[in-house]
Amino acid sequence: MPFLAFLYFVANIDRIAIAHAAPHGMTHDLGITATQLGLAAGFFFITYTLLEIPANVALTRLGPRVWLTTIILAWGVVQTASAFVPNVEAMYVARLLVGAAEAGFVPGVIFYMLRWFPRSVMAWALSIFYIMPFVTNAVAAPLFTLTKDTGELLPIDMTPWRFLILVSGILGAAAGIATWVYLRNDPEEVAWLTPDESAELKSAVAREESNVEAAGGDHSGVFSALKDRRVLLLGLAFFPSTFCSFSLIFFLPTIISTFRDSNGDELSDGLQTLLNAFPWALGIVGGLLISRYATKINSPGLGAVIGCTFGVLGSVIAVTSTNPYVLIVALAIAAFGLAAIAPTIFAVAPKLFVGASGAAAIALINSIGGSGGFFGPYLTGFVTDHFGSQRIVYGLMVVGFAMCGLLTFLIDRSANRSIEAREVHGAPHDAEQLRVRRRTDGSRSGSTSAK
Repeated sequence: MPFLAFLYFVANIDRIAIAHAAPHGMTHDLGITATQLGLAAGFFFITYTLLEIPANVALTRLGPRVWLTTIILAWGVVQTASAFVPNVEAMYVARLLVGAAEAGFVPGVIFYMLRWFPRSVMAWALSIFYIMPFVTNAVAAPLFTLTKDTGELLPIDMTPWRFLILVSGILGAAAGIATWVYLRNDPEEVAWLTPDESAELKSAVAREESNVEAAGGDHSGVFSALKDRRVLLLGLAFFPSTFCSFSLIFFLPTIISTFRDSNGDELSDGLQTLLNAFPWALGIVGGLLISRYATKINSPGLGAVIGCTFGVLGSVIAVTSTNPYVLIVALAIAAFGLAAIAPTIFAVAPKLFVGASGAAAIALINSIGGSGGFFGPYLTGFVTDHFGSQRIVYGLMVVGFAMCGLLTFLIDRSANRSIEAREVHGAPHDAEQLRVRRRTDGSRSGSTSAK
């Protein structure tokens, strides 16, 4: 988990580099408006969303080590090249290419984690992974400020914001190499588990997968998962999370750069750094606490409700706030709950699907929800340009959080009832019975196709 979390940290450094490059010279040099900045941020999610399902199918065929190494190296190279874009149109193209390269990463890692963690602890395991965007944003401001200042000392003719993006790309390429060296496909391939520990872990994973399948969990293939309304609803529930996250990620540094002290002067770099970090730091705490509680009570749906309640509260305060510092506190309250949404939603999905269906379901949920990463920055930029305020966006966040909590809770409750009914009325299959059943199902499917 520390290594997977590190990879997500690097992925988010690459995603948000332009957010911190914008107020440090990029918007001036390229002549970018707030709407264009939102577009550049959001274009990433167009290719990212469209390619997630084929990317996750590719992972199931090539294996996690090969596939994750390939895509991480690819986005690192493209990000490095984007440091040299001459205009905003070239930046658009670069963002589309980075999104295409990164499309298989998050759903691929979630599907990969199902080999290592029983479903009953997935909310807790996922919280460690999904707090990384919050960790990234909490430390990004000082990191990028340091990089900006270092760039001014370079012997080459490169503006600080270009150097900032260049460093983020090189870090991504290095992470790809580290993935090939360190990552292993299955528990039996690592040296830090004994053969008995590896067998026990695989047995626990298979036993819970068997319970899901016996309770009606879908394993019939990719297309059946894509047509399942529960996948569509979970994707819709996930949408507000990415909408809110990336709206804040790409515009919070710019919003804070407009704050003034009592003398009307710009805030110091140190104070701006603290204000940028505060909402994300509180989000780290909230994501871990709420996800841990959801795992303890085995109800990720209730965890989503708790997280969304904080999101609604913070968004309501943001809508009504006129003081910039109250606004930061309001956004921090929203971030406290926001960090728990992704772990709880993706802990519900494995209760519904197994095998190839699970890979497709996770990818589609992430694709539908991930489209919020386009609409959030774009709409925030558009509203800022035309109204000079983000209040409309905060109002939409209130509605989104409420919808997310309700949908996730209802789907999780339905899944829990099915699994509990199975445990009451019949013992779960062991791992060998599950394998026999799948071989039989596969033989029947092949016979039908031949006929």
